[in-house]
Amino acid sequence: MAGHKNKLKNYIPEITRTSGGQFLVRAPTDLDIQNDLGLELKLWATNEDNFEIEDFPISKSIAPSRFFAMAEMNPYFEECLDISRAIIASRLIKSWRTGLLPRDFVIRILPLYHKEFKNLALENRRVVEEARTSSHAAIFHIGIPDITTKKEKL
Repeated sequence: MAGHKNKLKNYIPEITRTSGGQFLVRAPTDLDIQNDLGLELKLWATNEDNFEIEDFPISKSIAPSRFFAMAEMNPYFEECLDISRAIIASRLIKSWRTGLLPRDFVIRILPLYHKEFKNLALENRRVVEEARTSSHAAIFHIGIPDITTKKEKL
């Protein structure tokens, strides 16, 4: 991968102009450039000031939707994106545990970054929806999964 750094450094994004005069940057299609962007994303995610993963493609003038779509076509980039999300999820949980971020905020944003927590939130939503459509009451809780042991903590 290191041999491709010059490719990323010299990468000039394809810029198109819309009928309204707006400029759009296309996400790169070259796999080496995508892989280098993935590595750069992982490095970016380790910066303690970075919480919003959408800020990375925006800083590269790439629409986040196009940026995330690269993961569907490039398994290596998908892995880099997953690792970056996990890094940010861990930072969110640690920030909640140390009192830097409120619990409600972390619970709302964590499904965007943590797959297990997203699945838990979807399951809780399904249970609530089932309870609304049936005569039975549902009891559920939202816990924060411990990403190291994969056990749920309250």
